[in-house]
Amino acid sequence: MNSPFHPGETYVQSRLGFAEQSNRIGQKFIRSQIPDQHRDFFESQPFVFIGAVDETGHPWASYLAGPKGFISAPTDQQLVLRASLPTDDPLYGHLQKSQKIGMIGIEPHTRRRNRLNGRINRVTDERLVLDIDQSFGNCPKYIQRRKIGLRQQSGESYTCDTLCEDLRSTIKNADIFFITSRTKEMNQQPNTGVDMSHRGGERGFVKVIDEHWLSFADYPGNRFFNTLGNIHTDPRIGLLFLDFDNHRTLHIKATAEIQWIQQERNILVHVDHVLVRPNPTLCIEEFL
Repeated sequence: MNSPFHPGETYVQSRLGFAEQSNRIGQKFIRSQIPDQHRDFFESQPFVFIGAVDETGHPWASYLAGPKGFISAPTDQQLVLRASLPTDDPLYGHLQKSQKIGMIGIEPHTRRRNRLNGRINRVTDERLVLDIDQSFGNCPKYIQRRKIGLRQQSGESYTCDTLCEDLRSTIKNADIFFITSRTKEMNQQPNTGVDMSHRGGERGFVKVIDEHWLSFADYPGNRFFNTLGNIHTDPRIGLLFLDFDNHRTLHIKATAEIQWIQQERNILVHVDHVLVRPNPTLCIEEFL
């Protein structure tokens, strides 16, 4: 039976003593199709978070949003998103047929989250069609209960190569962010490609060292170690911070290093480039 994990993931699993457990759980719960429960889940979402690479191969994290029903799952092998990326999105113009993509749907008010990895079957200005390689659920740990709604907001995007005091403050106060990582090799094997993952914790769980460096602890999860396994093979990552207070998103191009501290792990991040975008859609409607 083919492993659902690539060598980077199995290395981390083995190093931490979870190789047998991770493989057993992965064989059972990482599927090559979307189960009906997950199809219903994605079809009910007003937004999903996506990860893909640009023309240089560097991962970026972003999201797509739309009215309820903008996502459909016509079969258990395919997902259709009737939405397009804004022109200032870091992935705009970079999504191509056959390209690998990672996705996570998260429902903060119920603390549900489901992930999938796949390939782009078709992309137009108004539609993105994905063929599924892997589909699996994640545990509800570290998700702040809140209801996120949609709104309209205008403003100018800007870029910078360092984290100014304003951006450092946003990151210090974050209790959620998203991380896109990639395998070094990308081929037709379903266990290679791009992963989109959620990270959450109490405010301050992301440490800002200075204008170029961040760090965060890797909390225990499903023990698949997708992100760590990817970083072990390729240090390039993309981060997405949602700044609800200032109605903007921070898209960060970075590289990461795993710091092994006995059985714990810390991720050290070097920030290379930041894109700050006014957030036209996501807002907090209420805390729960």
